[in-house]
Amino acid sequence: MSRKEPGAEAYVPADADLDGLTTAAAGCQGCSLYKSLGAVAGKALLGPSFRVTKQRGVLMPRPAIGDLPGRDDRFLVATLHPSAIIRADDREAMYAGFLDDLKVAAQALA
Repeated sequence: MSRKEPGAEAYVPADADLDGLTTAAAGCQGCSLYKSLGAVAGKALLGPSFRVTKQRGVLMPRPAIGDLPGRDDRFLVATLHPSAIIRADDREAMYAGFLDDLKVAAQALA
């Protein structure tokens, strides 16, 4: 279930959306790299100031997730949600950017 703030154009994730995402991320305690697909996942993991358009494709230290403390030896890379690529006017450019984001993740794992 999602909601919008009165008068706001931006999507605001409902608490249930965020709870599910943070629970799933916290369950992956042994993961060395987390991949955040889209704005909702990014906001769930990085907080309400996250902007996928500004922070995608950047290797970031994994923040605290639920009861797990943040770790400098675990990382997160945010990117667009694949459905955003499908909806885009310029799908080729969006897909190329998505692949660039994945390359950042792959290099972190190498």
